[in-house]
Amino acid sequence: MAKLKTPILGFGAKGTIGEALTFQRIPGRNIVREKPIPKDPYTLPQAYHRWDYQDYLAQWATLSNSEKWVYSAIGSRTHNTSVGAFIKEKLKGLPDLALRLHMDEASGAVCRDSSKNGYLGTYFGTRPVPGIIGTGRWFDGVNDRVVFTGVMVPRAVGNIFTVSAWVKTASVDKGVVVHQIAPIGAHEYILRIQETGHPFFLVYDIIHSTGITALHTVNDGQWHLVSGVKDGATLRILIDDYVSKEGATGVGPILGGDRLGIGRQEVAGTQYFHGYMDEVAVRTRALTLAQHTQMSDRRYPI
Repeated sequence: MAKLKTPILGFGAKGTIGEALTFQRIPGRNIVREKPIPKDPYTLPQAYHRWDYQDYLAQWATLSNSEKWVYSAIGSRTHNTSVGAFIKEKLKGLPDLALRLHMDEASGAVCRDSSKNGYLGTYFGTRPVPGIIGTGRWFDGVNDRVVFTGVMVPRAVGNIFTVSAWVKTASVDKGVVVHQIAPIGAHEYILRIQETGHPFFLVYDIIHSTGITALHTVNDGQWHLVSGVKDGATLRILIDDYVSKEGATGVGPILGGDRLGIGRQEVAGTQYFHGYMDEVAVRTRALTLAQHTQMSDRRYPI
């Protein structure tokens, strides 16, 4: 055992034990904890974990004082702060992620969902290429696509959700980014890039249908984070750090689906996507502009 120049419970402890422990003083007590060891240091999993931490830290800023007070009570029971208790709860199960595809598979036909649901999709064509982080996929605009069917499709996403993807397209590129449909097309949403380079977002619930087209284009050969947001009776298209379009909708909750396609319109089997894609996600919350801006500002955070 290393010799200590000060008592082990002192805040100036040195040596092997001192390097393995952290010391915290709060009113009425001193707390000694084992120093956390970073999981998967300097790897993609650590980068993704850090992104999740940043996402929930930004979400914390949107909570009301009464909501934050709940986590203050939880944190006090575990010697944690209110924000620490909130982030710990969220990171434990990533409850608002219905689907997240890193598309980091270097080979094989299986596309793996990294959310708590663990869905498995199938690559038809596409090829791995450098993505916005790690590996992404190239879609040829002819027949490349990714398909999730049956039980491997996110269930009800509700009246508030966000569908996002990083895309890189050129002047001639277009096509569907994400399309989810329910049996007989009763409920669906679609995010696509128009021939003009403008993102388009549509939701449909058999009674109502609403589509909005972004005012800005993304076909400049650069990576862009594009999201379609349904926030109750409001639709938005977010591109990087700005709201490109907003409109009202009478469409109700999207109740579920039995097929989700990436890179193709799944009803007609047309509108194949041409370009690069990475980090596809479906969240059961409406991303704010501040949260979206934070996500678009980051690249490889290691």
